[in-house]
Amino acid sequence: MDVRILMTESDWQLLDYAHRDLGAHGYEIVTARPEEAMLAHSRWQPDIVVTSAKDLEALEATAPGALDEMMGRSVVLVTVSPESGEDSWRQWAKQGCEILFKPLLHATELRAAMEFAVRVRKHQLS
Repeated sequence: MDVRILMTESDWQLLDYAHRDLGAHGYEIVTARPEEAMLAHSRWQPDIVVTSAKDLEALEATAPGALDEMMGRSVVLVTVSPESGEDSWRQWAKQGCEILFKPLLHATELRAAMEFAVRVRKHQLS
């Protein structure tokens, strides 16, 4: 599988799931801190960006329009924790992001979300 994933997620369990499970299934994964996300995105051109709602809010505050730029090339999968509140995930969904609710109980949940996001993107482009 030739799917590139850029992760700007600070959740160690999610990163562990990504590297163990997704890596074992042929996904290429690069991690970056939120402040490095746009540079990593432009250089590496991932198919999927995985970021937390908190990190995406920080990115948009420091680089307005960053989400639109990412979405022009990539599917953006926003992870949302219960403490984020309902308004947070609704805002990102309205802007076209895929939403993944945490906590994840198994690594396959992340892979299923990635595969769904790829199918959605292919459908949008066809």
